[in-house]
Amino acid sequence: MNTRGWICAALLLLSSAAGCGDLGDPLATEAVRAHTRTAPTSVINPVTGEPVALNAPSAHAFGPVLDELECPTSGATGCSGGGDPCTINPGGCSGPLLPLCDQTVAWSRAVRTGQYADHALEANGSVGTDCGYRVMTGIGGRIELSGGDSNWSTLALEGRQLHRDGTWGSAEVQRFGTDANFALEAWGSVPQGYAIVGVAAGQGQNSDGEDSHDLRTLIIRYRQVIIQNGMPVLTGPIYTGNFGVNPYGPVTVDFLTTADDEVFIGAGFRAFNPVGNGNSRTTTMEARLGRLQ
Repeated sequence: MNTRGWICAALLLLSSAAGCGDLGDPLATEAVRAHTRTAPTSVINPVTGEPVALNAPSAHAFGPVLDELECPTSGATGCSGGGDPCTINPGGCSGPLLPLCDQTVAWSRAVRTGQYADHALEANGSVGTDCGYRVMTGIGGRIELSGGDSNWSTLALEGRQLHRDGTWGSAEVQRFGTDANFALEAWGSVPQGYAIVGVAAGQGQNSDGEDSHDLRTLIIRYRQVIIQNGMPVLTGPIYTGNFGVNPYGPVTVDFLTTADDEVFIGAGFRAFNPVGNGNSRTTTMEARLGRLQ
């Protein structure tokens, strides 16, 4: 079977096992919770031997989010004659489109975890715009073998703008790392209206029982976000989503915030082989947290 063939077969298997046909957003409805999924969301490419995330965002999810722009309001700088603020060019306005700028998330703190928590990160990033931070709603990555050691070469983070009225902007994925645009080995996201509050990752072992140089296990914890008295807050239980080719495998980095006003806005990782014996593992994670406001 050629590469296209095994991908199609794997997609069909994933779709039927998960009971959800929208692979771009496997948690599209509140009823389909991540913790109810039992099938792996990644498969091993028989040509390369590496995992491939079947549920990763499609190419069109990357880049600018057009529906997060609004027209300049009547009388704004660069406009003359007023006019309807919801038209593209009100009153002969020559100014640029302005982003919706609800600063509902502010920087809170960064927390390091792992066996070598203070080591330099290989791939890291945050989800944000010129208006501030988005709520992180998805994460994925790839680990590659380089010089006998594992390296986090690709990190993808999905964020959504949370507006003051409780509505959400579209999902935008930002890429980081030395091979930022490479295919992801594992990917997970949460339903709209929810925020990531915890992340764990592990490389595990391959089918031969050898230590893996791949991202095989990815775990996301998430909670619902609501607007209460004009302020965004987290509510309800913490849900868990398991992703990857070995979704319930061992993890070596893990962080969860239980604060009712704190969400992930970014992350960073490093894999390390301290003794040079091939036993590389993810040893460093930085959890970047934002405060709902």
